[in-house]
Amino acid sequence: MTAQQLKNSILQLAVQGKLVPQDPNDEPASVLLERITKERERLIKEKKIKKPKTTSRIFRRDGHYYESVNGGEPACIDEQIPFDIPDSWEWVRAGSIFEIWSARRVHQSDWKKEGIPFYRAREIGRLSDYGIVNNELFISHQLFNELSTSGLPKKGDLMITAVGTLGKVYIVRENDRFYFKDASVISFRNYGSINPEYLRYLIASAGFKEQITNESAGTTVGTITIVKAKEYLMPIPPLSEQCRIATKIKDLEKLVAEYHKHEQSITSLNTCFPAALKKSILQHAIQGKLVPQDPTDEPASVLLERIAKERAKMGKKAAKSMSRIERRDRGTFQILPEGKEIDITKEIPFDIPDSWEWCRLGAIASKLTDGSHNPPPKKSSGYRVISAQNIRNGKIEFFESDRFADQQGFDKENPRTNIKFGDVILGIIGGSIGNTAIYDKNDKVIAQRSIAIIRAYISSEYLVVLLQSPLFQQSFLRTRSGTAQGGIYLGELSQMLLPVPPMQEQARILMALSEILDGMPI
Repeated sequence: MTAQQLKNSILQLAVQGKLVPQDPNDEPASVLLERITKERERLIKEKKIKKPKTTSRIFRRDGHYYESVNGGEPACIDEQIPFDIPDSWEWVRAGSIFEIWSARRVHQSDWKKEGIPFYRAREIGRLSDYGIVNNELFISHQLFNELSTSGLPKKGDLMITAVGTLGKVYIVRENDRFYFKDASVISFRNYGSINPEYLRYLIASAGFKEQITNESAGTTVGTITIVKAKEYLMPIPPLSEQCRIATKIKDLEKLVAEYHKHEQSITSLNTCFPAALKKSILQHAIQGKLVPQDPTDEPASVLLERIAKERAKMGKKAAKSMSRIERRDRGTFQILPEGKEIDITKEIPFDIPDSWEWCRLGAIASKLTDGSHNPPPKKSSGYRVISAQNIRNGKIEFFESDRFADQQGFDKENPRTNIKFGDVILGIIGGSIGNTAIYDKNDKVIAQRSIAIIRAYISSEYLVVLLQSPLFQQSFLRTRSGTAQGGIYLGELSQMLLPVPPMQEQARILMALSEILDGMPI
């Protein structure tokens, strides 16, 4: 249950007479309503309020609800009553206990930058939510005095938003001095001294909101009119119980607010925890802490020797760029092709098992290139030109909006990119940096500059684990540079350090990750 659902439940229990116990010593609501009727008659006689065109009296008889309108023959209204209430409570129409009115017209030309505050629905809504408002509109003192002859909101009256977000309530305070926009806000003049806090909670309850919504249905813009508002059904408890209900809800609101904080924390945890857990698991995997080492595994050093021999076959350029990394008692060193040694101990981010080895990404790649900086002219069909936008949730996806190139464009670009099934595709520009997927299509494609294509001598799946691990993701953030969006240069990418386990352990790591992450894209 959410905090809002909990609050709704509390309010609904309150207006059904189920939140606080009834007290048999309470003066019943029927007596309160009689006093309100007499007070209304007095105010009408003194011409302080207008005589209503319609009067209503609702009563119970033999387990049924009846309503008499303008003193006429009572009619059964059971189908209109949403729920039963305690015997000491009464159902009424809002127009029977309030004078429901709105303001006189104030034209936009009369708005001022200072003077008497002038409230629209948005200002009443902010007052309802926060108790204060940074008001933008005013009217002159002279106009306010002219308008006040027709009446002003008084302490305990309810100001209700009648457009926009319907039914927000502000209770007028002792020293409030303002005027309000006609039709945008309506006022419930509380001449019967009903507890205004109870009324505010009643109007905020789900049942009452449903009345507002139903009455507003079918209009282009939802509104509350005075005619509609007079017909709203309201359950009225004894005055003493109104006070007990308002006090109880106020106390419970503090608990609901605390509940909301915990709810937000849980929501945040549920949102962040899977990602944080995944990062932790991937980091454990590339540090050799996810699965046990097997002493019978062929060590990674033998794998790297084979890779070096394969790279040597690629020609002098590949051989010239090759280096190896050795761990010794006094540190870790990179041995360059010409035999020079460089101490890279400070570069090593963590220890790895003895059967593992450190190497540069470029040393285990048979291809490391990026897409075209100047892709061929755009065509509506032909060979697809993929980019970083095709990397979605750890997979390569094709879209109707993709760019295409003709045969000439493909022939120009393909010799360099030559993307094949199983190649690793890495986003290297802007917000795509670090997004990774394996190319798992048989379609012949070329690429744009926003991606790098990596073909490795080690498992492509394990390489994706490396690239998605915190080790590489943090490296990407540190090295992004060059363009307004930020980007990773291929030279920087090729020099990134990676921990290489034995081939057999790579397979065990991938199997363990598959079980732990249960289909979650790496």
